[in-house]
Amino acid sequence: MRRTFVSLCAAALLTALASAPASAAALRVEFAGLDATYSAIDHRLTDAKDPNAGNLDPNEADPLASVHFFVDNVLVGSLNSNIWADLYILGIDPIPVGGGLIDAYGGTLDLLTGNGQGISLDLFNVQFFLFGGNANLTGSASADLFKQVLVPFGVLFDPNQTIDVTFALGLRNLTSANGFLNTFDAAGTGSLVGQGTGAVPEPASLILLGTGLLAAAAAKRRGRR
Repeated sequence: MRRTFVSLCAAALLTALASAPASAAALRVEFAGLDATYSAIDHRLTDAKDPNAGNLDPNEADPLASVHFFVDNVLVGSLNSNIWADLYILGIDPIPVGGGLIDAYGGTLDLLTGNGQGISLDLFNVQFFLFGGNANLTGSASADLFKQVLVPFGVLFDPNQTIDVTFALGLRNLTSANGFLNTFDAAGTGSLVGQGTGAVPEPASLILLGTGLLAAAAAKRRGRR
């Protein structure tokens, strides 16, 4: 009888684990030390290391100063070396010297921790807001799940959810002609905010659930003595 009851408890635990809903955590990645450059001839803003998309190669991407990873607004880890940004935004409308709101077609942003490793995003709905010597960029992105490889601290963005992308850049070395900017260099920070992929219940939750079922089993055995 006791063996049967233990078997029933084990089955109940497995059923509870199987039916436990997956949780989608809120993810945020903040990075600093981004260097970029703008060219009106090519209508694009790229990282300063390479004017073309870098093909997930750190040798063709800009080294970052720091990257911080948050899950549900809790810092889960930081990196201060061996991480790069490969930025490529194209189709930028002419930028007036006086600034304002400017649209762009879209592009890519990859945060790399090694060759072919990191977070790969496709950018769309990108807008610049220039004022004085500063620029704020906002846009949306979708993650390529198959290119999210060995992401630090397991921070994986859900490929089915939109990611909010923002940059805060300071501009320098501006050149212009006929009232529009020709070139400039930029440096600053960025952030990615979105949903993570569904996760299995945390180990602590599983332990609590299992402990509760075992305690119930022990109580029932004592009640029958």
